[in-house]
Amino acid sequence: MAAGEVGSWLENMTDSDLRETSTLFNGSTNVSDFTTPPLSVAEASGLPYWLVVVAFITLGMSVTIGFVGNVFVLVVIHYILARRRSWPTVLLRYLAWTDVLNCSIGLIPPVAAYFHDVFANRHMCNFTGTLLYGLSCASQLLVALMSIERCISIILPFLYEKHFGPDSKIPTVTVFILLLYATVVSLLPVFGLNENVIHYPYSWCMFNFRDKTVTGSFVVYLNFVVMSLTMVVVVLCNTVVASHIWCGWRRRSFRCSRRVNPVEDPEQEYVSEMHRNRSLTPPTIQNDGPSTVSSVVDTKEGRRGRRREKSQDKERQLNLRFTELTVGVAVGFTFCWLFFTIRILTNQLGVWMDDNIDFIAARLMTFNSVINPLLYIAICKPYRKGCWVILRNIVHYVTCTSVKKLDMTLAEAVA
Repeated sequence: MAAGEVGSWLENMTDSDLRETSTLFNGSTNVSDFTTPPLSVAEASGLPYWLVVVAFITLGMSVTIGFVGNVFVLVVIHYILARRRSWPTVLLRYLAWTDVLNCSIGLIPPVAAYFHDVFANRHMCNFTGTLLYGLSCASQLLVALMSIERCISIILPFLYEKHFGPDSKIPTVTVFILLLYATVVSLLPVFGLNENVIHYPYSWCMFNFRDKTVTGSFVVYLNFVVMSLTMVVVVLCNTVVASHIWCGWRRRSFRCSRRVNPVEDPEQEYVSEMHRNRSLTPPTIQNDGPSTVSSVVDTKEGRRGRRREKSQDKERQLNLRFTELTVGVAVGFTFCWLFFTIRILTNQLGVWMDDNIDFIAARLMTFNSVINPLLYIAICKPYRKGCWVILRNIVHYVTCTSVKKLDMTLAEAVA
């Protein structure tokens, strides 16, 4: 539609048509009809055509990277769980599946809406809004659960081993309850407590942030409170975990420095030597028979102790790796969702109203599903090596074996 046609169309609209259009775009009025004006995204939003193309390309690239990255991560997680089942990895698999569904089903209609009349049907807007917010809410709750799980494992390890072992059902039941809540709260607009409307730049649907009715405000404030509590839990748990790891690192550094730099005080050196002599066992045992020299380290108990210490070191490294990964995911989650949460409250209160800022907040929110697999690959070495093996194998077959495959298999890479 040309610019002159748009102007004549707007001039010929009745008051009811304007109210319906206002409801469709910003949700300021409640009406029962759902009619879409014959406008493209560029014409309806008033944005330059080149900016609409840039927004379409960036969102399409983000969706593609997020989908492919999360699929790679799911394949790597499958091989990791085949070797060793742990709840951090299981929760990570749930989060990856949520991001895959969000990038494949939840964000495809917004990408197509830039140049096609996707939301001309009310049911399509309800479907997209429900799916988009339901998966986003599930992602928030899973990140919070991952942060709580890491906090308990670091602060209360004995309680964690008792209630969160590999065969425990508590995490499974918790995940089911969280997913059930995300499903119910995303369906509230469909049940009439709020409504799914098209948001600026008229390319995505979600519940109405500006609904002033009692039920509509209830839905808005419920989602705002849950988002806020989720971010508070994520920030507090990861702050506690990070401070605990930092203190442990400082203690280990101090012990290593004491070993490298012996004490200079003669009295203190005498005390240290005395304690060291008490802990030592005579290195040899002599008897009247044939001379046999056996070291205490080489005995069966010594070898068993070394194996136990090695196993504990490996377990500690795995916990540290999971913790670093959880902290990274929590930082990315807070960065992507904080601004969107603030914009929900400001729209409901009617302050700081700006469609462009709302669009930036929504775009940051959608990036959460994209940066998660990038964080897994950047922070955790098994995910990085596993994804690299998958990519090399794909390039090997796509180029008709022109590119050589890696010598290691995927199972060896994640070991």
